[in-house]
Amino acid sequence: MTSVLNVDSIAAKDGTSPVALTKQSAAKAWHNAASNGASVNDSFNMSGYTDTGTGNGAHSFTNNMGNANYATMSKILMNSGATTSHRTIYTSTQATANYSEETFYLNAAAELVAEDRQRLSVAHGDLA
Repeated sequence: MTSVLNVDSIAAKDGTSPVALTKQSAAKAWHNAASNGASVNDSFNMSGYTDTGTGNGAHSFTNNMGNANYATMSKILMNSGATTSHRTIYTSTQATANYSEETFYLNAAAELVAEDRQRLSVAHGDLA
């Protein structure tokens, strides 16, 4: 027999706290930013994105992380005409309320070059 559970919300025993996930992990925040840094295409638990310079951006959480030891992962969306395919996104700072990233690549002259690209970012960890 199949069971169906229909609810509008689930809360902890105190009636207000979020339910703790056990033996599973879910992204606590994610974000899809346009390459110009001026707009966010879509997001979850992100209150804002600030373009802090070429290749640099700062993400702010709507609900803070429990500590600064959460994990971030980002991906750059490349255009089809890119001559250099390897790009790196480096998480330069992490705090409970936000984190910052830098995007760069190594050019033919072995120089690190910052660049703006559309990026997808995700954060895993415990919420405060």
